[in-house]
Amino acid sequence: MLGCGVVGTGVARILREEGALIAARTGLQLDIAHVIVRDAKKNRAHFDLPFHSDAEKAIDDPKTKIVVELMGGTDAAAKYVERALRLGKPVVTANKSLLDADDAARVGVSRCAGGSPEAGVCRGRSDDGRVGARCSAEAGDPRVAGV
Repeated sequence: MLGCGVVGTGVARILREEGALIAARTGLQLDIAHVIVRDAKKNRAHFDLPFHSDAEKAIDDPKTKIVVELMGGTDAAAKYVERALRLGKPVVTANKSLLDADDAARVGVSRCAGGSPEAGVCRGRSDDGRVGARCSAEAGDPRVAGV
């Protein structure tokens, strides 16, 4: 997980508190292997999470199967999203600036690692009422999901 501000803390809380429900519905156990923050030594009152500041190490880790970008902005976020995509790792982001046409093209969302996935941005609700419940790319390759 890249970033652990307000949104990142919420995501971590949901994964911790609703992990069993998510596993029951999806058959997947989602564990947080890395939480990338600017200051890993800062006293954090929430969760016992694996905080550190080395995003490249986290992305390159073979145990990292999905990269969740929650840091905001476009410069560093674009760099890390591009790295993850080039390694073939799916990326989930709530960063609308990163998904706009110019930045999406810059980080290679439409063309990366020899493939040509299209960025899918969730808008509205799914059939069962969940917001941003599922995103998929037009080409059937859900490499980037926006919520």
